[in-house]
Amino acid sequence: MLMSTVMDKQELDALRGELEQAIKTGDIVNATPEQLQRWLISVCTGYIPNHMVHPREIVRGITINHIQMAQTIRQLEDTIERLNTENKRTQWLVILLAVITLSVGIVQVIVSVLALLL
Repeated sequence: MLMSTVMDKQELDALRGELEQAIKTGDIVNATPEQLQRWLISVCTGYIPNHMVHPREIVRGITINHIQMAQTIRQLEDTIERLNTENKRTQWLVILLAVITLSVGIVQVIVSVLALLL
């Protein structure tokens, strides 16, 4: 969910400085979703007086979006893996219950046949 706070020029400049540092050090790929969101807002808001900088800001926005998507995909993959593990367990329990039910049915038939014969 996007933040709804209005940022002043100092805060935007500080966020842009953080973003610049994170890009230089490579720490941007390990940023939290909240930090990525704040950086994305800082890139998308405010006036950029130098038209030579506009393409760089666009690329940064795309980069942040890509990192956000990669994080989301990782979370989805982890969730899918966890669900698959749980589903395999459930599947084995259902198979076990089916075998038990079948065994009980066979025992009942055998007991009924023996009762008729005796």
